[in-house]
Amino acid sequence: MKTRLFLFSIFSFLILQTSQSQTVIPEGEVFGNWLNSASPYLIEGEVNIPLDKTLIIEPGVEVKFNGHYKFIIYGCLLAEGTPGDSIIFTTDDHETGWHGLRFTDTETNSQPISKVTFCIVEYGKSFGTCPNNSGAGIYIGHSRPVISHSSIRNNSAVSGAGEWGGGGIYSEFSTPEIHDNHISGNSSGHDGGGIYCGYGSPVISNNKIVNNQAGFRGGGIATFSFSSPDILNNEIAGNQANSKGGGMYLSGSNSLVESNTIKGNYSSDGGGIACYLSNPRIFNNLIIDNEANRGGALSNLGSSPKLFNNTLLRNYASSNGGGMVNMAGMVGVLVYSNPLMANNIIFLNLATEGPQIYSNPDNIPILWHNDIEGFSSGGIFGSFDEQEGNIDITPDFDSEGEHDCALSDGSECIDNGINNISGFGLPETDILGNKRIWDGNDDGQAYADMGAYEFGSSSLGVIDTGMSISRIDVKVSPNPFVNALQLSFELECQQRILLSIYNLSGKQLNVLSNENLGCGEHQLIFALDWLPAGIYFLNIKTDKGMENTKKIVKITE
Repeated sequence: MKTRLFLFSIFSFLILQTSQSQTVIPEGEVFGNWLNSASPYLIEGEVNIPLDKTLIIEPGVEVKFNGHYKFIIYGCLLAEGTPGDSIIFTTDDHETGWHGLRFTDTETNSQPISKVTFCIVEYGKSFGTCPNNSGAGIYIGHSRPVISHSSIRNNSAVSGAGEWGGGGIYSEFSTPEIHDNHISGNSSGHDGGGIYCGYGSPVISNNKIVNNQAGFRGGGIATFSFSSPDILNNEIAGNQANSKGGGMYLSGSNSLVESNTIKGNYSSDGGGIACYLSNPRIFNNLIIDNEANRGGALSNLGSSPKLFNNTLLRNYASSNGGGMVNMAGMVGVLVYSNPLMANNIIFLNLATEGPQIYSNPDNIPILWHNDIEGFSSGGIFGSFDEQEGNIDITPDFDSEGEHDCALSDGSECIDNGINNISGFGLPETDILGNKRIWDGNDDGQAYADMGAYEFGSSSLGVIDTGMSISRIDVKVSPNPFVNALQLSFELECQQRILLSIYNLSGKQLNVLSNENLGCGEHQLIFALDWLPAGIYFLNIKTDKGMENTKKIVKITE
């Protein structure tokens, strides 16, 4: 009898320990701290962080939803994992899903900025009436969270009425910072398979937005209703939309689309980008290998974007405009598409008519210094306003180089661009962050190249001396940053370093360091709390002829 009692006590102890390794969360308010030692947290009803309260979730915590429940944030959520220990928001029931993280009125109510970093947000589902039908993974309304270094995957905005969508992320009347994420495998039955933006100006930067789907518009990204996000340095690839904008759809906005790789996307109109009644700035992008019925790379419907220094290559349209199609849109009156195009390379695109550019009557692109295949021999269908400097010469890419579509030495596209177009200046840098206007052919005069890359260019703030330049390998972290920035690099011998910070106009704002450093590894930390939020460039150079520039992004807390 004593032996049986002893075994029973051990068994009871094991059951107690197992039950203590998880935490059941009933419907209601949540705040305080969720600990890794108490994970997983099993959500058994709709939960919310109330006003003026904060929930801190430790790295490694798994939050598991046992039904289609919302996680509403009225206060502040700090879900900050680490590179090796993510926080997971998930469910075992992939068919039913859960109802996503829902940031609601946090900026309106002056709550602290929420952060979702190094997290996994998966298997959310949204459906029903507005706003429940939007933001399957993350919903952002009148809020400004930071979503960074996270995986937003396999979420689905299933059904609804009116304008809805945002399989991965939905943002409306908000200015979130969405950077360095992997946004993949999400879907929307309507718009914005990966990201949906309306009435706000988010910053969407350095993300991989891949393999998302939309039933209507914007497989990767969809913008509407005066939303003008900055879409910077993203990889937007393999996305699909049934109607318009496989990579992205821009409607009624003046977005900045700069230095992205938009590749292998598909839609009926605008495989890479579709513009509707919008005039975005599209600079320094690689728009390659996309496919559509009309406008393999780009479709303009009642839109007149500025397209400077893009490379449109190997796109395909089964009907018109392998590179681009221009059509009129109707808003009570006809609105024509008259894009202003300068310093672009448009080559190797295919279509039944207008393999490079197709324009319907009265839609007239304005062309300055572009390299367009078949410029005078069938590459362009329809009217265009021919300004100076357009050519039809094989661009001659560096096939063995590090970057796809970078120019090789001797390319006719080097120094063959224009530095100022009808009062509109070029972007300060190329797709790599190197100085845009550069003397690449060593003739003593600096002109912009055609295409996304500037041949032979050094970093912003560096003077062209005609001397060869060796790059110093510099690591910057964190980037984006809030107040402090750390630089890590190694010197082979004692050198004097000059470290300067520049704004986007190339104006030097400050010299952070000017000192002699010995050989070996170095780590320098700088307090930059005096710097307003925005995009800047750090230039480091040494007296031994080594230099580099890094693009940095200052964000708010």
